[in-house]
Amino acid sequence: MPNSIVNKRLFPRLPLAAPLRYQIRGTPHYNSTLSNNVSLGGVCFVNNDYLALNTNLALEISLLSQIVRPIGRIRWSAPIPHSNRYMTGVEFVEFNYKEKKYLSDYLQMRMQ
Repeated sequence: MPNSIVNKRLFPRLPLAAPLRYQIRGTPHYNSTLSNNVSLGGVCFVNNDYLALNTNLALEISLLSQIVRPIGRIRWSAPIPHSNRYMTGVEFVEFNYKEKKYLSDYLQMRMQ
């Protein structure tokens, strides 16, 4: 039987370079970057520092004229080869209903 990769994602990803700010919960400063992709369940982005698994982040993602502010948890972080940067995957764990609805509508619009 050939090896097959099972996609465990609950939500489709949208490749998207949206302005993103994140703050490790309990710290005073934000870091800025761009998203790599976004789904209704989370976001992936490149950053300069390793972020430990299960670290909680306050996020601000700019989508058109609105900023959505979910709370996320680091699910994976991997070094980018030949670079001092990391690709980081974050799962949304808290999300205001109206902002989540806005993200859902935005993603549906962009995926059509």
